[in-house]
Amino acid sequence: MDRIAKEAISMEEQRQIGDARQQYVNARELSARLAIPQNTLYYIAKHGDFPRGIKIGRARRWLVSEIEAYLAALEADHE
Repeated sequence: MDRIAKEAISMEEQRQIGDARQQYVNARELSARLAIPQNTLYYIAKHGDFPRGIKIGRARRWLVSEIEAYLAALEADHE
């Protein structure tokens, strides 16, 4: 295999690893993690500065890394 092909495989493997870190959760999972009702979750996502998430089909999903960053920012603001 030539060098360019090896680099392409390496880049593809890196992309897949990066995609695996991009984990999404649905409203039920997120409300359980945050210990808030799903209705409250949807309300603050619509009316607050909470990450809005994305629609996948009929369901809304949130990127775990965005939620963690939001919670870290909230924690930093309260210190």
